[in-house]
Amino acid sequence: MKKQEMKIKEDYDKENDILSLNWGEVENSVEMFDGQLILDIDKKDTIVGIEIFNFMEEIEKHNKKMDKLFKLGEKKK
Repeated sequence: MKKQEMKIKEDYDKENDILSLNWGEVENSVEMFDGQLILDIDKKDTIVGIEIFNFMEEIEKHNKKMDKLFKLGEKKK
């Protein structure tokens, strides 16, 4: 039996800073982390999509934290 290839649709809404990924038919959605993450669920209760709110804002926060950690590590050497 041939394995079916999954097609992932992606979209980034720059104005609202939302990254959306979808790979199936959405039946329901579950909100998590005070609405910052949405999981899309199909009829079989399988995750078929994800929406991340404030995506670039969170990436920038993460990058700043990582930069600080690397600078601290360099000072210890």
